[in-house]
Amino acid sequence: MTEQWGAGNKDKWIKCGNVYVGKREYPLILGEFPHSKSDNRFYAVTSEDSEPVGFSGEHNLIDVTFNVQNYYKDSYLSGDEIRSIGTATIYSDHIPVYEVTYRKLDWALIQVSHTIATLQEHSSNWLNKTERDKLVGRKIYYGRTSAIITSLIVEQGCIMIKTPNSEPFPPAIFDVDSSEDGSNWDEEDRVNLKTSVLDSSIWWFRRKLQEGEI
Repeated sequence: MTEQWGAGNKDKWIKCGNVYVGKREYPLILGEFPHSKSDNRFYAVTSEDSEPVGFSGEHNLIDVTFNVQNYYKDSYLSGDEIRSIGTATIYSDHIPVYEVTYRKLDWALIQVSHTIATLQEHSSNWLNKTERDKLVGRKIYYGRTSAIITSLIVEQGCIMIKTPNSEPFPPAIFDVDSSEDGSNWDEEDRVNLKTSVLDSSIWWFRRKLQEGEI
């Protein structure tokens, strides 16, 4: 049997978003046949008039910048002190998509590495702009509460969510434990809730459990 190579029949291509080559963006497709012995069938469509080019690069270009500064902390209880604070910004395809705040650079390097690995496998597809833009309006669970994503704060890696009927989310357990009526957490913050896209309280695969569920 003769081996077949190349993207093959255009009708059989599967669109896989876009990739950057330098500063230029090209469609990425899964072709009919591989372009290498490793069975790689990814191709970049660089021109309508030429054959797609075999793609073995990064699907999302990841960059990180670190910024640190000293600041003056004024405290009556513990005394005045000059401290440092840093922000590591993670970029995907030249767009800032997540922030990590740190005090020590060695901790930040480990945390940023872990965060990138988590985002690359995350159910939200946060690193992919096309998929990320689809998140607004998505139905999820936040804890045991039905919720809807209303907007994205992309550069911070955060989302805004609310309940379907705009009722406040239940107060955090520490608020319930620390006050008689659980009112320590401002109710407005519980109506329009801001949280990290990596918040472990989010369940991304909300299914309709019964007829009439919003």
